[in-house]
Amino acid sequence: MNRALFTEEEKDGPSELAFKYAIYRINKDRTVLPNTTLIYDIQHVPKDDSFHAAKK
Repeated sequence: MNRALFTEEEKDGPSELAFKYAIYRINKDRTVLPNTTLIYDIQHVPKDDSFHAAKK
C-alpha cells in the first residue's frame, strides 16, 4: 500500500490529484508492474503540524 500525507489545504488539489493519477496510470499499464495492483491511503494533516504527521 502506498501512503501519502497532504495538508488539509491541499485536499483535492493538484498534488493530490497527480498522486492519484500516477497510481491509476501505473495500475492501467500492466507492463510497468505485472501482476501487481497499487492502492493508496491518503491522509490529511494540518499545515505545520509535524507531530500529527509523524503519527500517521
